[in-house]
Amino acid sequence: LARLIGDPQLDIREGAIEAVIGIYVHPPARRSMSNAHEAFLLAPYRATPYPVPPELSAALVKALADDYPSVRRDAAYAVGIVMTPPVSPSIGFELTASLSDRVPDVRVAAALALGRLRVLSAGIPLIGRVNDEELDVRLAAMRAIGDLRDERAVPALTDQFDFYRRG
Repeated sequence: LARLIGDPQLDIREGAIEAVIGIYVHPPARRSMSNAHEAFLLAPYRATPYPVPPELSAALVKALADDYPSVRRDAAYAVGIVMTPPVSPSIGFELTASLSDRVPDVRVAAALALGRLRVLSAGIPLIGRVNDEELDVRLAAMRAIGDLRDERAVPALTDQFDFYRRG
């Protein structure tokens, strides 16, 4: 699967990442997972703790810079599913870089993965995403900051709370 994640054909790359997610996250009986986001949400309850081969983790991290947003998004979710904290600084760096992606779904996936993997170095970039133009990105960043328990986030979250309270 690691080799297929780097395949030149888009549908093969997408299918390979979907297969990786399917290996690690088993859906509940009589139900299927419709996308990587749903699998990510189920992972804490349904994941199988298989060790991640180094080739697979390297391929998923490389896919974070793919030309297609769907591959970047699903790769971020897959990294958050298959890896366990603590992750290497290079993986944390690549996920943090995905917070600046031009596609909001990729930023959401990266934020959620950073929170789940407890990448403490992502605290400040996540705080910056609390003011993202997209609501889903803001919510994902807030959730990730909560997962990190980063105390520097208190003023940013207080400002955001006041903003929403004022309507």
